[in-house]
Amino acid sequence: MGIQLVDSYSMGHFMIGLLSFPLLSKFKLPIYTNFLLSNGLHLYIEFIENNTTLDGKILETNKNHIGDIICFLIGWGIGYFYNISIPDYLFLFVFFFVVFVTYKEITQELFPYRNSIFVKGRFVPNVKLTNNL
Repeated sequence: MGIQLVDSYSMGHFMIGLLSFPLLSKFKLPIYTNFLLSNGLHLYIEFIENNTTLDGKILETNKNHIGDIICFLIGWGIGYFYNISIPDYLFLFVFFFVVFVTYKEITQELFPYRNSIFVKGRFVPNVKLTNNL
């Protein structure tokens, strides 16, 4: 969510990209499959995001989408270049962390005006989540 090429969410895109390489590597996927799954899914999420509010206010520009995609790709590339791995004892934590962050990104971007399980919509007034599930 942003107007500039790089914003406060860029580091998050970088970190999830960095974690996606070793995470998918644990499944013994070929490198091209790892690349296509992680970067392809992220690219798809960026394409389907809401860019404006209901009243037409711009929330995210194409420039920001490109910045998010580049930051994710750089993170994935660093993970690949340095052959980063996840210790077995951290695998489940990292797996659920990446799945939750991806779930949060998708639900907040696709449904910003309503709450979903564990995630508050970006534009829902401040009320308890249990009231609007």
